[in-house]
Amino acid sequence: MRQRIEAMMETPMRKMILTLTAAMALTACVTRTAGADEIASGEWFLLALDGTRFSAEASLAFDAAGGVHGKAPCNRYSGPNGATLPAVDLSRLASTRMACPALAEENLYLQALAVMTAAELRDGHLLLTGPDGRRAEFVRDPGDKALVCLTCDG
Repeated sequence: MRQRIEAMMETPMRKMILTLTAAMALTACVTRTAGADEIASGEWFLLALDGTRFSAEASLAFDAAGGVHGKAPCNRYSGPNGATLPAVDLSRLASTRMACPALAEENLYLQALAVMTAAELRDGHLLLTGPDGRRAEFVRDPGDKALVCLTCDG
């Protein structure tokens, strides 16, 4: 009889533990998806690259289907995010090939994007990070006079 009671107690306890574990896993997924959804909603404008304010205009946008597009200082670019947000793999971007006076800045920007590995939101800014301390900081409104660069040195 005792074994029967223990067996009955064990089954509801297992169900409860499995239910709690599933609920915790779903909560983690919702949190991650909410951040990814915010990253993928709308256009981001480059504020700083590797700790220095960027002198040219550049933008970035992720879409819900896993694509990336934007404008470098001279050309438009697009391609896949080879990872799932908040991870990034922008190593396969393609761009148009128009010449302009800001080609040096464009090359710096596109080379930086190609090595970024992670995206995070911090204080309304999108931060992309990569190896060796590489970082790109984006904002929604680059014309905001009160903008504070979170990653700028000094």
